[in-house]
Amino acid sequence: MGSKARPAKPSKATAKPSKAKPSKPKGAPRGFKPITKSGHDQDSAAALMRRKLGEAVRVLESMEGMESKSRVHENKDGSVDGEWVVAVPKRMSMDDLSIAMEESFGRTAISRDMWISYGARYVIKEDDEVYRRNKGMNQVATKYHRAETRARVVKVFATLRAIMDTMKRKMHGRRPTQVFLRLSWNPEDAKPTR
Repeated sequence: MGSKARPAKPSKATAKPSKAKPSKPKGAPRGFKPITKSGHDQDSAAALMRRKLGEAVRVLESMEGMESKSRVHENKDGSVDGEWVVAVPKRMSMDDLSIAMEESFGRTAISRDMWISYGARYVIKEDDEVYRRNKGMNQVATKYHRAETRARVVKVFATLRAIMDTMKRKMHGRRPTQVFLRLSWNPEDAKPTR
């Protein structure tokens, strides 16, 4: 039996030119900060939050009988989270407290690349199962909204007033023990989760 010779494969006459990948720099030169999608870097975003929240604490505490505190945390992933917590006075209505916070925080926009959320914490002592599950605290908060315009900042405060009314019915008349405002910034400018 004879062996059949296979015909040779035709060579590719038109080979695609190889695309050379541009070399990536190993790191930014000393003193340079990486460019982000937003106008801030982590340090400037944290400084802006500290200034805005610190100012709100000072204004609110100048009112009689009001207690509040703020904190800003710079995360390893490059994001920054800030929180302003206000203890709810027993003699003040929730509408009055919300209005006082709104006036203390200011009706101006913060920054177009920051996100804002607002909420309340309730203490639960009666039900052991609920207490253990929530470590004694139960909270409700708005979703994050852009803090870029005055109208959006005011909308967050108005939304919380509506939530408080709903929660008052659901929580059988319980009042929150704390009300909080959260600010968030990240280099990707992505909407944070609750």
